[in-house]
Amino acid sequence: MMEKIQNTEFIIILIKSNKLKEVIKKSTELEYRLIDTAFIYENESEIGEILEEIMNSGIVKRKDLLIVSKKEVKNKFNVLDQQEDDVPKLHVDGSP
Repeated sequence: MMEKIQNTEFIIILIKSNKLKEVIKKSTELEYRLIDTAFIYENESEIGEILEEIMNSGIVKRKDLLIVSKKEVKNKFNVLDQQEDDVPKLHVDGSP
């Protein structure tokens, strides 16, 4: 569990794909810890690959990141099934 949250917000929606890796890597080096994405941004898989690379390099640990992804809920009874689609895209296990 994170003991302290600082420099927490970082918005990814407006970053062009060719700069995304550079921006996410630099932001995690600067101790940004909230990654906010959504299905509608169409970058969950790319962000997941970048985060996996960053975590494997030791820049940041999974337990220190807060990763938020949002879905358009078409069927309120099917929300958990939709969540299961996001976890593999983001290359995380679903828990901090």
